[in-house]
Amino acid sequence: MERGDIDDFGNIFFLHPYCGFCKNYFFDEDEFKRHMNVEHITCNVCGSQHKYVYYKDYDSLETHYKISHYICSDLNCLAKKFIAFRNAEELKIHRTEAHSAGNKKYIINYIELMVNSFVDLIMEELSLNKSSRSRTRKVLICMISFCH
Repeated sequence: MERGDIDDFGNIFFLHPYCGFCKNYFFDEDEFKRHMNVEHITCNVCGSQHKYVYYKDYDSLETHYKISHYICSDLNCLAKKFIAFRNAEELKIHRTEAHSAGNKKYIINYIELMVNSFVDLIMEELSLNKSSRSRTRKVLICMISFCH
């Protein structure tokens, strides 16, 4: 099953679906669609008019976002991924609601980003250096004390 099914005369009479990203053929459309929906990404902003346009991975989708849509440049939104808008007005509304200083949601998002970054750093340090566990525990105890 490479390119398709061949008749008795050597002619291809049914082409198998092909994924240009993975360079693989699939037996039928159902198998191909399943593959595309699991392994690749569609744009959540474009909507149903482009539901069969796929991107190889998030980096490809992010390039599409930058060219065709409006992405939020806030670090928390960039870390969450998939934060893009159809037009500048939607992005402006998002920024006002999510990132205005004094806004409770903004403060919670900022704290969440800082805590997640700190936890990632601690986990990385633990995996790289087993001797740092004692020091890491002290930092975590200090952090917990500070938060309460």
